[in-house]
This record gives sequence, C-alpha cells and structure tokens, in this order.
Amino acid sequence: MQLNLTNTLQKPVILDHDGSVDDFVALITMLTLSKYKLIGITVTGGNCILSSAVDTTAQILSLFCRYDVEVCKSNAEPVNPFPSEWQEKNHFTSRVPLLLEQKTDDVRVADEDAVDFMARKIENEDEKVTIILTGPSTNIAHLLKRHPEIGSKIEKVLWMGGAFLSDGNVVYPDHDGSAEWNVFWDPVSALALLEAKVQKLMFPLDISYMLPVDDYLMFCLEKQKEYKLSALVYDLFKPDFDVKAKYYMYDVLPVVFLGAFELFRFESKAINIEQRGTSKGNIYRSSQGFSVKQAKWVAEDQFYDFFLNQLTLF
Repeated sequence: MQLNLTNTLQKPVILDHDGSVDDFVALITMLTLSKYKLIGITVTGGNCILSSAVDTTAQILSLFCRYDVEVCKSNAEPVNPFPSEWQEKNHFTSRVPLLLEQKTDDVRVADEDAVDFMARKIENEDEKVTIILTGPSTNIAHLLKRHPEIGSKIEKVLWMGGAFLSDGNVVYPDHDGSAEWNVFWDPVSALALLEAKVQKLMFPLDISYMLPVDDYLMFCLEKQKEYKLSALVYDLFKPDFDVKAKYYMYDVLPVVFLGAFELFRFESKAINIEQRGTSKGNIYRSSQGFSVKQAKWVAEDQFYDFFLNQLTLF
C-alpha cells in the first residue's frame, strides 16, 4: 500500500533516530506528511538493539512502499550507554504482526559510514535539508566536523533532547539524574551540535511531558484501528501501556511540528551542557552559552487531533 503524497514542492528531510518505540511512531508520522520528502534515515544503536531497529525501519518503509528511501547504520559509540534492559525492551518492534508481514528485500540499507551517507544525501539536494534528530547527536556533530561546508545546506535541526527541568530521565551510577538520555549518551557531540552555526529547534523533556501516551490516546487509537497505521501505532505503544509505564510522545513532537508548526511556541535561550561530574549532560542557562530555540508550549488537544488524523490517511 502506498500513500500518493509525491509533489514537486516537497521539502527534503533526513531522520536520524535510535530505534525506540517513539522513534518508529515518529517515522510513521513523517511518512504521512505530504509537504516533505524523506531522503534518508540513519539509525544509531542508542536505545535499541541496532540490528532490530534497522529491521523495523525497513519494515515500516516497506509498509509505505517507500523503497526510494535508503537506510544507514551508524557505528557511533556511546560515552554513556543506555541500560541494556531498555535496549532489549525495544527488540519486540520488528515482531509486531503488521510489520512481520512486510517484505524488506527491496529496502536499501547502505553499506556506508553514516556521516558520509548524510553528507551525500544533503549534497544531492538542490534545496536545504531539515534534519530531525531523535537520538544522540553523534552523527550530526561528526558530519559538521568532517564536512563543514554542509552546514550551509542544512535548513534546521529539529532536536528532541535535553531537559530544562530540575530532573531529567537519566538513571546512572554516580549521576544526579539532571540530564536527558539523548544528550547524556554523548554529551561531547551534543555540545558540538549546540556550538554549530546551524539553526536548532529543541524539543526537551519539558514539553514532552505535556503529551503523555495515556488512556484517552489509546482509546482513540483503538477506536480507529480499521486504519492500518492506527492499529500499528496502538500495537507499538501497548506493551509500555500494559505495564503502566510512563511514556510520552517524545520523538513524535518534532515531526508534528513540521506538519503543524502553528501549534507550538518557542523561546530563545543561551545554554550550555555540563561535560563532567555528577551532572554530566545537564543543560543549564548561561549568559556565555550558545543560542537555541526551545519549544516551550504546545496546543495539546490540537496536537493529538493532528496526530490521530494523520494515522487515518490509509
């Protein structure tokens, strides 16, 4: 099945994800946006088992018949790895029934370094490219270091990461819990991205916590399960929901922003990232810091309405 969304005005996008459930829901949503064309996907072995995350990515592309989109594995290594039990928990995604039905032989997985892959994809586009970053910053940071000329061809980076709250979501030995995992995984690269002279729109935990995967969302997804995408997203969210784990629309936020930017409000801040000690990876405001636009507010009801509607497109 294929959505007929192709038009000559589509803006190019690269998705750089790390294989968690919300990454895949973000990918599904991305593929429904008619004004954008996905030109490549990089997968980092962050909150996932890398081989399984690549399989699930390929299955989703096959579901949409998007054999034109290449996938590339990243060889990025963590400074601070995700807990192994978190990574293994996401292993189920490639075994969701609808995805198991998909044949992935025609999905292209590039045998290429992820940084060079991103450079090639961006250089091949006439227009500037938007990068949606829903995992660690390692690939983008290395891209801008190895190919500095690429910066002028990046429209913006939509960055799901960081936290301006007193508490982040890191649970790690000798850490105070103030950091967010995507930043903590590689705080050196996160700082390099922050310093880079490209436009960055940050979607931190603060705004993610406004958008839970709750009873009402699951009810709405189940109510429209005659649509394949709704049924698929329901099955992806359900394992965490069944054990009443707190889960949010983390990585879906920057994708919905592309489709409905008017639902968001931003605030400019000068920030920095702690590189050592018990607060490593913590983001803090600093007059000597680097400028970033932080998503500060979202119209919650309209966000869910937009998201649910996208899942009814087929």
